[in-house]
Amino acid sequence: MVSLQTLFGVTLPVSGRSIAPPLARALATRIGDAVKAINGTRVPVALAAELRRDAERYLAVRRLRELRLPHALERRCDDGARTLMQLTANTPPQLRARSERLVA
Repeated sequence: MVSLQTLFGVTLPVSGRSIAPPLARALATRIGDAVKAINGTRVPVALAAELRRDAERYLAVRRLRELRLPHALERRCDDGARTLMQLTANTPPQLRARSERLVA
């Protein structure tokens, strides 16, 4: 069964099969850009939380072996996601959208 998941702004098929190299390169570029953005400047907390959430989701689907990448890009993407997790370790969890918040 194939499902689609958006990670770092790239919509990927999550099926356990290797994704196409151009799509994997786009993902690697986006992850690299996210690391540069977090590492180089101050970013809003909301953006840091969103990038951390994407890194968590990426690593979760990789751990379950539902997202496979061409061998040449596996390490680049995995290392970038782990680096994002380290750089955003003190970031508070992303707040839910207003429509999703519970009302007491």
